[in-house]
Amino acid sequence: MEEIAIKSIFTVLLCAALIVCMYCFSPYRENNQVLSVSAVLPENMTITDYVILRGTTAELSRVNLYSGGAAVVEDIYVHPGDSVSKGQPVLKLSPVRSAADSEGALYREIQQAVSNLDPSAISSGDELSGELAAIVSSAVQGLSTDSSGDIQQPYTLTSPIDGTVMTISCSEGQSVSGVLPCVSVSDLSTMQVKAQIAEDSVSKISEGMPCTVTVEALSGSETIDGTIESILPYGRQTGTFMQSGEIKTDVYVTLSNQDHALLPGYSAQVKVAVDKKNNALVVPYSCVAQDETQQEYVMVAQSGRAVKHYITTGYELDEGVEVLSGITADQLVLSHPEQIRHGQQIVASVEESEP
Repeated sequence: MEEIAIKSIFTVLLCAALIVCMYCFSPYRENNQVLSVSAVLPENMTITDYVILRGTTAELSRVNLYSGGAAVVEDIYVHPGDSVSKGQPVLKLSPVRSAADSEGALYREIQQAVSNLDPSAISSGDELSGELAAIVSSAVQGLSTDSSGDIQQPYTLTSPIDGTVMTISCSEGQSVSGVLPCVSVSDLSTMQVKAQIAEDSVSKISEGMPCTVTVEALSGSETIDGTIESILPYGRQTGTFMQSGEIKTDVYVTLSNQDHALLPGYSAQVKVAVDKKNNALVVPYSCVAQDETQQEYVMVAQSGRAVKHYITTGYELDEGVEVLSGITADQLVLSHPEQIRHGQQIVASVEESEP
């Protein structure tokens, strides 16, 4: 009898141990184990999507002055940076009839113009840039033109506009051909920005859209209001002679308030608002996870348990990600959903948003 009693006790203890083990590792216990989690309420935000363009400032009006034929520069009355008035003399020249002098001046000007080209202006080994092609075309026309001309007496070149002398490409006593400009004058009172936009973003902007312009040379924090004036109807490949780059389109931006400190050639950034959403729902990135099918989801606190909600996301922001569907603004969204099981019992504490 004693042996039977011991076996009975052992059997009871073994069954109790099995029951305890089954309970400890059972889904029921896991689902009913209370887990403390942090949670947030989705934030209602106004979202603005921007396209950023980069380029340089440029004058709207620039005039090149030509000698009108082969000539020798007698006097130069101005210097680069000088302000000139309309009709003000800038150069005095004397015509020459020597073909040798004319051709020599032409070749010198072509050589100087080509040496001043930016290497990045040549986009590929098979295509010349527009600027270089214009130089070659002018040279061909110049060689086929009678260099004697009809002018026999010394004459002066005058500025056709009020402006600033930008370049002087000759010196006193030097022969010029008349093919390339001797002096350039710009009106710096009205400036624009020539910027470039990538091909995957050009469809987002249109002529007439407002924008803001930041010019680093003036102040990195101040902005100038602008308008998209024109968008060229084609793209071009950027890059250097040996290395091709991405396809971009040129965009011209007019500036509403002209700053006289603004000069051509400054680096500029153009910011264009292309989309705006009011009352968009945004949750922190820590609240969004992906399952094994790569679907995005969140865990929502519902009746004391974690409930899995599949969501559709939109814009990715610094503050978090926009949620287009799957949750509402009044639902508590749990942090780190990948660490929480659907249906798990939870106690959620709401995180305070940073001021």
